[in-house]
Amino acid sequence: KSIYREDVPSLVFHLRQRLGMSDSELDLMPVSLKRLEEKLIEMSQDKWCETYSQEEIVQFVREISAYVGEVLVIHAECKWESLGTLWSTHLVIEGNVKVTKEGRSRFVPSVAIPLGAIGAVALDMVSVGKKPMLYREYLSAKKKSVKEELKNVNK
Repeated sequence: KSIYREDVPSLVFHLRQRLGMSDSELDLMPVSLKRLEEKLIEMSQDKWCETYSQEEIVQFVREISAYVGEVLVIHAECKWESLGTLWSTHLVIEGNVKVTKEGRSRFVPSVAIPLGAIGAVALDMVSVGKKPMLYREYLSAKKKSVKEELKNVNK
């Protein structure tokens, strides 16, 4: 299910409830992404991923994605673009965006960041005991600098 911008207040409310965090802890300021990272790491020690159903995990991804997305929209001048599914909901960074791949850089007029992937990667990282990089996502968007992931294609 796509995340529409009008869904954000409800998703953020549910994220705060799920994590037991207050409005002041998750206040949509960039530094709150660090608090969110820490809480997710703390939660991973409780083995939540073993008890959540697939539906609950998808909802959790939506909540994290909406929160991070809204921080980026407010503070990194990204634009929200919903295209019908969670995986096709994007944040668009416009302007002279530096894209780095394999040590080479180029500038492009805009880049779309899949919003669902932000939440999914965060949960994947904490499920294996690693810190999610939500604040780094913010810094990257703010600097208008992104790294393209290498894709291995097995034939």
